[in-house]
Amino acid sequence: KKYIYLLTEKGEDLMPVLIETIRWGMKYSEESAIPVEIRKRLETDLDGFTEETRIAIRRKREALLRN
Repeated sequence: KKYIYLLTEKGEDLMPVLIETIRWGMKYSEESAIPVEIRKRLETDLDGFTEETRIAIRRKREALLRN
């Protein structure tokens, strides 16, 4: 038996909160596991990053539900 966790719409709606928490952590911690490319996107294109992440999550959820 295999279980796959899919982010629900409710979870997806929490993304802005989670992303702001990440940004807060970036501000106060120089040692971060967040890749440089993502850090730059969060600093320069927050809305674009958030929307692209939402789209990617939806596509993955839809693909997994089709199988």
